[in-house]
Amino acid sequence: CDPTVLNQKIHDRVIKRLERGALDEVSHLMEKYPDLSLPIYTTLGIGFIIAYLHKQIGKDELISRWTASEVSYAKRQLLWFNKQQGIIWYDTSVAKNFILKNIKLWQKQKPLEL
Repeated sequence: CDPTVLNQKIHDRVIKRLERGALDEVSHLMEKYPDLSLPIYTTLGIGFIIAYLHKQIGKDELISRWTASEVSYAKRQLLWFNKQQGIIWYDTSVAKNFILKNIKLWQKQKPLEL
């Protein structure tokens, strides 16, 4: 995975989350559950949103720090997945329909167990 592409995708996703109400969501959580030591407040990005809501950091820093933490997490995930046997990687930018067909075929062969 190209690091520049990964960074941009994650940055765009952070922006979309903010546009879709992440600040309001965290603000409402804080009103309903004021104990900031609860596990929900350890979720990626929430600490930076809280710092922003408390005016400890600006919006640019919120976006930058949240993006950096998500990128770091994604890199750890990639490192873990790359060590796993049998993983098949697809380039979704060129093979989306092929991938979807393979997933559907795989699901028919191996029903998901709940």
